[in-house]
Amino acid sequence: MLKRYLTPIFPLLLLILLTACSPSAQEAPTPTPIPKPVVPTQPTYEVQRGDVVTQFQFVGRIRPVVETTVSFSIEGRVRNIYVKQGDTVTAGQLLADLETIDDLEGDQAVDDLNIQRA
Repeated sequence: MLKRYLTPIFPLLLLILLTACSPSAQEAPTPTPIPKPVVPTQPTYEVQRGDVVTQFQFVGRIRPVVETTVSFSIEGRVRNIYVKQGDTVTAGQLLADLETIDDLEGDQAVDDLNIQRA
């Protein structure tokens, strides 16, 4: 049944295909001109002598790379502080002392006297 419908249509399709592909039906292509590149104009600058300065303003906080917590092994009030904020310290350096050291020194003196008496 399908063959009965395709048989008259097939020659017609073949004729359309051949007509579309024939050289006489095509026109000669028209070349498009190559566009010329746009040449940008060179900007000119006035040169002056002087310093080039770039300034930045911002808010920030500076923290030390190494921060260590220090404490006394006994309780007491701080008597003297021997360093200031921002000072560089080394290991073993005396940073502060306590009021109780006076009491300990007095006790040591009393103990030394007791030892001499004995």
